[in-house]
Amino acid sequence: MKVLFYLEPHPIRERYESFSWIGKEVCKMLQDKYVHTQFNKKKTLLDMRIMTSRHYAPLMKEFPKIRKAFIGLTSKENDSLSYFYDDWNQQSIAIWKELMHGEGEVSKFYNDILSRVKNNVFDFDVIIYWSTNGAVKKFALDHNVQSISMELGCTRIPFFESVYMDFLGVNGNAITRKLDIKLLPDCDIDEIIENLPFNLAGNKGKDGKHNVLKTSFIEEIYKNPLKNILIPMQLDDDSNILMFSKYANMLEFLEEVLPPLINKGYRCFIKPHPGAKSRKLTELGHKTCEDYCSDLKNVFWVDDIDNKRDYLSLLNKMTAVVTVNSSVGFEALLLKKVVVTMGDGAYSINSLPTLTQLVDGTINLKEYYINIGKIANVMLYNYLLPKEYVFEQNFFVEYLLRQIRLNNAYLTLNNRDFTHYFLKEENNMKNYFILYDSDQSFLTQYQQRIVSKQNTVPIENIEKRTSLSQKHIRNRKMKKLFDSPVLFFSDAIKNILKK
Repeated sequence: MKVLFYLEPHPIRERYESFSWIGKEVCKMLQDKYVHTQFNKKKTLLDMRIMTSRHYAPLMKEFPKIRKAFIGLTSKENDSLSYFYDDWNQQSIAIWKELMHGEGEVSKFYNDILSRVKNNVFDFDVIIYWSTNGAVKKFALDHNVQSISMELGCTRIPFFESVYMDFLGVNGNAITRKLDIKLLPDCDIDEIIENLPFNLAGNKGKDGKHNVLKTSFIEEIYKNPLKNILIPMQLDDDSNILMFSKYANMLEFLEEVLPPLINKGYRCFIKPHPGAKSRKLTELGHKTCEDYCSDLKNVFWVDDIDNKRDYLSLLNKMTAVVTVNSSVGFEALLLKKVVVTMGDGAYSINSLPTLTQLVDGTINLKEYYINIGKIANVMLYNYLLPKEYVFEQNFFVEYLLRQIRLNNAYLTLNNRDFTHYFLKEENNMKNYFILYDSDQSFLTQYQQRIVSKQNTVPIENIEKRTSLSQKHIRNRKMKKLFDSPVLFFSDAIKNILKK
């Protein structure tokens, strides 16, 4: 199987190398594969390359052993990238939006690059890309290539950091939105809350839900806790806003949701996005929203919250969260809060309440808790992958194969039958997913998965994994060296093996 990892060359937000950290993770995985192959003197059936522009040259210098795995652009193609580079404004965002839709000259440019690579350099069967890219998706459909997108998941610190793969797409295009929620297994949301995978460092653990908030709005938050609404801000140049919502910017969103909430007596607490000040465009967008909110009664721009200390406590003191499609919505759902999504997201599986239901007070909480238990179960334990080990090569390949199987099934099955197949595949992947088990906490299962990660072996046959015979393992440290050289040498620094 020939796999191409498409490392986005398009200049996004005034950067040619927006996804360097992802490229680095892929390079680490390919280097591990190289070390395993050299040690075992056997070739694997997985041939994976990474396509980069010259702006990712530092990666080649950092990983010289896998230089042959890099596929670069031609000089002319690299030079042409500068045509799309501009100040990050509405014009450059419009071009990026065309690329995400797979339209316009920008999409044709990248389509031609992929055609050259496939026809003359590397005849790949699968292409993996990050986030939303309609040009890559369209190329794959036109050339009978399997495309798989990846994205950060909807859990962040102080929850576990997650990533996911999806053959349909990410965010509003995610396969989870195609599942029939009636067929998903029931799961008690209270049990999930008990087993939530919090980051336990410092004040980020489960007890953090009960921290006394340090904010100038503390009196307003405690004044009428049954009427508190949290509205997390997103960035105007976020692909979730541009592609998976009806809003041109966050001001339009606030203008729609705030008036009816205020009229019903709700107190709305607006939480600015922590990355808003990193770019002039998003900073100005937030300032416009802040000015709008300052003229409204019972609307508070809460910009003095310490996310590391007070995030869980803030969520816990809210009655509901109204969002476009922010990850804050899913994390609030995990704390059993009412969540309204006004856009499309991977976790909004066509069963969350509407703004009208929230305003009118017609939400059936019993039914809601059943639905969010199902959503939390399928997202946490069968879809989201802990970022910590998603690029571990055995896991990466197994999940890649799962996506191919799911895609084949999706093309031939109706929605109901596909949901059944998805659940069947879930059981097939039980060694690679962290499945929900009421007898064990999520954290216990997570730790067990990390231990099993250290005991994995390189894939000798992509269709059938085989285990190393014990006769090839001289001792525990040699096995560790073979299975995970990065971990081996990392640990070796701390003891006599360093010498």
